[in-house]
Order: sequence, then C-alpha cells, then structure tokens
Amino acid sequence: MKVAIDVCAAPGSWSQLLLKKMHEGFAKSGSEEQVPEDCKLISVDLQPINQLKGAVTIQGDITKKETFDKIVSSLGGSRADLVVCDGAPDVTGFHDIDSFLQSQLLVAALNIALQTTKPDGHFVAKVFLSSDDFFLTSQFKLFYKQVTIFKPHSSRSSSAEHFIVCK
Repeated sequence: MKVAIDVCAAPGSWSQLLLKKMHEGFAKSGSEEQVPEDCKLISVDLQPINQLKGAVTIQGDITKKETFDKIVSSLGGSRADLVVCDGAPDVTGFHDIDSFLQSQLLVAALNIALQTTKPDGHFVAKVFLSSDDFFLTSQFKLFYKQVTIFKPHSSRSSSAEHFIVCK
C-alpha cells in the first residue's frame, strides 16, 4: 500500500497505524527512513489533527465539496489504495437521529472512496449495525466484490460498533 486516505481521522490513531504499515519495508535499521515519494497518507477531520511526519492533514468536513477538492488536490494525480473511515457523529441520544447522522458520514466516506481509489482499492468504515445490516451489505456489494462486516474483539459486546471491509 502506497497511498491511503483516513477520513474522520482525529485524534489520529488510524493514521499512525497506516503510516507504520505504509513505511514498513522502507525503513533501514539504524538510519533515517527512506520512504518513496509516491507513498502518501492524507488525514482528514473536522477537528484539528496533530501533524504526523509523512502525512498531509486537512481540517474539513467530508460532506462538503471543498474538503473533497482538497483531498483530490493532495493526491496530486495519484489514486488511493485504501480509504479508512472511523467516524462517528456527536451522539444526540436519539437513536433515529444518530443513525441518520452516522449514515451521512458513511455515504460521504464511500463517495470519497469511490472517486479516489484505484480500481482494486479498498474501503473500511465504522458502522453501527441494526436490523438492516443485510441491506447495508447488499448496497456495498454494488460497488465492491467482497464485503464483510467485522466486529473487533476490542469493541464492547453491548456496542453496535462494527466495521465494514470492502475489497
């Protein structure tokens, strides 16, 4: 993987992991990392993100065209191998509203992925599953060959948090 986009990136833990994975194999033990110029990570969030060495950070709303344009500009003509979205809205406590806001983030992240990744690119996003998880999976299968819903072991069993992995 050489190019990745992390949307809803703050505070930056996914970005740190992505940078580490992207740079593996390029680091020379005991010397300065020699990372190829075509390796790039773009981290985007509404909140400020601490600058990470080797990452382009964009403060912006992923549902807005201006932010999308900044992402495309930062790609510099290249295409992403992976788009990751670990976003969640500020919860209101009203399930229907929270679910709607989460779906808007998911749609915006999917839009970014579909327009910026290579034909064999991947998309991973946080989702909060409900009774219509079959519908969600079937919708993503319109765009990706393989769609899997995964619940990390670190996620509380009472949480609806899952990740959708699209290849």
